[in-house]
Amino acid sequence: KTRVPRRILHFSDGILEEYSTEEEESEDEMDAINPSTLSWFPWLRHQFGSLAYSTFSAADVCGEKLAWFFGITSPKYQYAIDEYNRMRKEVSEKEEKKIYVILSCLRRKKKNSEMSERRKQKGEEWETVCQAWKVLSQLS
Repeated sequence: KTRVPRRILHFSDGILEEYSTEEEESEDEMDAINPSTLSWFPWLRHQFGSLAYSTFSAADVCGEKLAWFFGITSPKYQYAIDEYNRMRKEVSEKEEKKIYVILSCLRRKKKNSEMSERRKQKGEEWETVCQAWKVLSQLS
């Protein structure tokens, strides 16, 4: 058996679903009475209860609409939350830039060391060529 929410409440930060209990279900069954069968005092009490409930429901709806219109449904300290998130993002961007700079420096050092090693190898090769040339020139 799937449970159907008795009412759904919408808030600025989420939705709340209210489910009825067994006690409330039995009360709801008692509310389904026929006013034409009541005597004067119970009929009057039933009419005033219905009027109060409908008035309260209308005021609740009007209050929600007015709160939305005037913008007071947003969280009270939303500006502080936004500022915190902005600062956290800014700090993470700075850390990313630092990491990028460090990595680029390491790459540059590695490239420079490889180039100096190549120069060293080329220098050794050149010395070998020069020695071979000297030997050839001495032989001729």
